[in-house]
Amino acid sequence: MTNIEIFREASACQALLPFPEDPRLILYHDVNIYRRMLHKPIFSDLPADGTLGTFRSRRAALLAVGSYVITCMKLECLIAAKRRDAAALNNYAKELLKNVKYLKRTLDLK
Repeated sequence: MTNIEIFREASACQALLPFPEDPRLILYHDVNIYRRMLHKPIFSDLPADGTLGTFRSRRAALLAVGSYVITCMKLECLIAAKRRDAAALNNYAKELLKNVKYLKRTLDLK
């Protein structure tokens, strides 16, 4: 997959996610939840063990932080492309694709 295709897929995914009105209000806690979940298997629909409170906070973290992360990673890709830094562009594109695939798989985005 080329970097342009990754960028297009990220834009399509981002269009399906809400963007926080003020990104400065994203809680540090939400960012930590997002980072932890990124390294775990798929986020299930509803917990069977009755932990609905943590389910809601994890889903809120995915929605709030996910769109912000895609925006930041796309910006890093554009900056690397402007600097003509192919290695950095490929690294950022790889991370962007990882986040997009995780969000699409986890939130059942098409």
